Amino acid sequence: MIFLNDLDLADRCVRHAIENNVREMIFEVSPRVNPHTCSPMYYSFPLEALSSNSLRALTLIACKLDSKLFPSNVNLSALSYLRLWCVLADEQALHNLLAGCPLIQDLEISSCRGIKSLKLLDHRKLSNVKLEYNEGLAHVDIQKAFSLKSICIVRPGLHQTDIGITSCKNLSQLNVRGGSFTDEQLCNLISEPPHLEDLCISSWNKIQNLKISSSRIKFLTLRACENLAEVLFETPNLSVFRYSGDIFSWTTCSLSLSEASLHFFSKNIDSQWYVKYIELLARFHQFSKFLRLHSCDCEFSYKQQPVYEGETARCCKSFPEHVGSIA
Repeated sequence: MIFLNDLDLADRCVRHAIENNVREMIFEVSPRVNPHTCSPMYYSFPLEALSSNSLRALTLIACKLDSKLFPSNVNLSALSYLRLWCVLADEQALHNLLAGCPLIQDLEISSCRGIKSLKLLDHRKLSNVKLEYNEGLAHVDIQKAFSLKSICIVRPGLHQTDIGITSCKNLSQLNVRGGSFTDEQLCNLISEPPHLEDLCISSWNKIQNLKISSSRIKFLTLRACENLAEVLFETPNLSVFRYSGDIFSWTTCSLSLSEASLHFFSKNIDSQWYVKYIELLARFHQFSKFLRLHSCDCEFSYKQQPVYEGETARCCKSFPEHVGSIA
């Protein structure tokens, strides 16, 4: 770590590393607080590091990317991994940086400020994108990323982020946490990628009636959707379902799960809640070969038992296969 009052040392370190064809660079600067405004003073990342044919992995922590000082001809022709953490950047500087990384495969932007819109266009090698807790990020547009397989977007609080995915034909995993999506927005989001198999939705507090319609999804995770009341499954190939939250009602045309992992909790638990809870468990037992139940301090695993000729399937026919503490 370099402290902000060692600016000359920081410049010399970066220059020396680039001149010696370093392949991986982790650059962290401890910001100083402005005594007059009490706001952090960020160090502008040196321009010498923005032209390198050898640098393959770059991590910037607590730096500043300013378009006024940032060149438009960034040349990081070999860079495949870029991580920005607690970076202050404007959109033009970030655009210039990404435009100069034609071979980037992994992009992570976390806890950054100043970025309101992010557009990734024609990054054909891009495989994984992770955007977490970026204050003010309102629009994400990813186009023609033909190798993109995984997207993870975690939004702070209830901030809304519009997500556009176009021509990402190989996207198989989508994880979106936080914010306020509607059912219609979700349908539009999952309908575009033709090979989406793994969908994770967390903390979508506005959704009450959720429809998941996809013949491709095999893994579905719903977490902390507090107002969820009803789910319609149109997912004939769904294999694994994971859920944490309050009880809900659900309907399905055809569902055959290899595993269901359930963690139910509520702010308002009464006798009627327990009645619905038992009914819900019975339904999942009917459609799941393996049922895993979680509580605050225990985990129960049930395996579906065979039903022989002349017998009737009963929920109680399956006994706990495993009971263990998760403390």
